Amino acid sequence: MNNKGKKSSKEIPNHIGVDSLKIRLPLSQVNVLEPTLKGKWRLVHIETGVEDTSVFKDNSLTFREDGITTRFAIEQIFNSEFLTILVNSKILKGKYFQGITKDTIEDVYRGLMAYNVIWVDFDTFYELAEVTDVDIKKDAIVPKHIYEQCINECRNISRPSKNKNKGYRFFNQNKNKGIEWSDRRATSFKTNPYLKIYHKETELKHNSSEFAEKYLSHINYDDLVRMEATLKNAKHFRHLGIKDNKLKTLLELSQDKLQSVMSEALKSHLEPRIKQIKDDNKLTPTELIFYGSMMLCAKNGVSYESYKRNVLSLIDSKVERSRKRGVLDNIYKSFVEGTKEDKSSQEKDVFWELLKW
Repeated sequence: MNNKGKKSSKEIPNHIGVDSLKIRLPLSQVNVLEPTLKGKWRLVHIETGVEDTSVFKDNSLTFREDGITTRFAIEQIFNSEFLTILVNSKILKGKYFQGITKDTIEDVYRGLMAYNVIWVDFDTFYELAEVTDVDIKKDAIVPKHIYEQCINECRNISRPSKNKNKGYRFFNQNKNKGIEWSDRRATSFKTNPYLKIYHKETELKHNSSEFAEKYLSHINYDDLVRMEATLKNAKHFRHLGIKDNKLKTLLELSQDKLQSVMSEALKSHLEPRIKQIKDDNKLTPTELIFYGSMMLCAKNGVSYESYKRNVLSLIDSKVERSRKRGVLDNIYKSFVEGTKEDKSSQEKDVFWELLKW
């Protein structure tokens, strides 16, 4: 069979990477090659972290080509001068879905130097640069009808708020489908971090079509869903237990640590998915509790395997864990397996595994 030209979804990794960020370097460490850059200044209030993104865009040297946008500007923070670069992972072109990671940062560096705006050696770039407004991302393939059901479930379990900058915002337009919490400009990043889940296939085909057609035509990204969380500034990094906001520190974080960042954001905005217990008089009281929580999890998109793994992880004794595994398996096979809730939860489990929720 000839597979030439066939698109493959296997090229879309499921690790967490950086989607976009601002990279800041001391101007004294940078050789400015483009004279007009020195006319692109902006002031930053470093203590509060409040930054008007429109000001940055209006006062930056901007390059746009094939759907890739990169911005350079000089900032004055107190009495120091810095070069700031707004970078999107689209600069990786065909490696876009890998995101900005330790493995792709040299590709990012070469792409930035190719603009001939500035020059800095790679080691200085990697070791000295600080980062802000970092969007980390995680991708998964979720059938569209399942994705839509799960987004609605996210709406149901979002923490209520009367504050216009809190709570969720749901969007379901032809060119943009998803849900987001908080605001990118919010200063309450400790308690109200920005988080977004959206249909990446839709976004690429409608809002990034120029880029996708040129660099992603060999990749099948049908039904691709993306989750993004933002690390705002140095204070936010420290709050999350990250020692500093150096580029090197960010890119050397483990996948477990990056997942914990996303989990903290989710915890800020979503209620637990288990809220009530269903009655069933065919079971003993203890079995009823297992059955009720099992069915409730299934209704909320948690598969039996995920449920069992999490319940058994609470038991220290290997012997007792083995006994309870047998009890759970018997209840599942007798009362839950094959129900519509069970089948639906297995389909939705891909989405909830993306969130680790």
